[in-house]
Amino acid sequence: MKLIDKFSVISDWIIRLVWTNLVWLFLVLIGGIALGFMPATVALFTITRKWARGDLDAPVWKSAWQTYKQVFVSANLAGGIFAAIGIFLYADLRIVFELMHGFWSTILYFFLMFLLFLVAIAFLQYFTVFVHFQMKNVRAYVAQAFLLAITSFKNTFMIVVGLVFCAWLISKMPAFILFISGVLPSYWIMKINLHRFKQMEPK
Repeated sequence: MKLIDKFSVISDWIIRLVWTNLVWLFLVLIGGIALGFMPATVALFTITRKWARGDLDAPVWKSAWQTYKQVFVSANLAGGIFAAIGIFLYADLRIVFELMHGFWSTILYFFLMFLLFLVAIAFLQYFTVFVHFQMKNVRAYVAQAFLLAITSFKNTFMIVVGLVFCAWLISKMPAFILFISGVLPSYWIMKINLHRFKQMEPK
C-alpha cells in the first residue's frame, strides 16, 4: 500500500471514530444522561458491530438514531436491572467493610468485590449480546450477558486489557474523551466478541 493510501485509510478511520463518538455523546445528552446512556450505547455498539463485520460505510447518524428510538425502553430496563444488582452488592460491600472484622469478613469482602467485577463485565457484554442476538425479552439478554461473562475468561481478560489501555490513553490526553471515549472501547469489545459469537452459533 502506497503512503498516500495509508494516509487516506488513517484519515478515514479518524473521521469515522470522532464522528461516531460525538453522535454517541449527543444521544446520551438528549436522554438526560441517566436515560440516554443505555440506548445511546446500544446504538454505538450497533455501529461498531457493522464495522467489525466489514461494513465501514454504514450511515452513522441514521443507524444510531433509528436504533436509539427503537431500544430506548428495553435498554433502560436492562440498565435498571444492572443498576439494582450493582447497588445491592455495593451496599453489602459497605456493610462488610464498616461493620464486620476478621478473616471471614475479609473473604466475604473480596468475594463481593469479585461479584461487582462480574456485574461490570456482564454489563459490557450486554451491549454486544443485545446487538448480535435476537432474544425474547430483556431478562434473556441480561442472563446471556452474565453467562458470557462467566464462561469467556479469555475474552474477559482481553477486554479488560483493552479498556485499561483506553483509560491510560485518555488519562494522558484528556481531550480524547470527546473523540474516542465510547467508540474505541465499543469497537474493541465488539471485535473480540464476534469470534466468540461465531462459536456459539449453531452449525
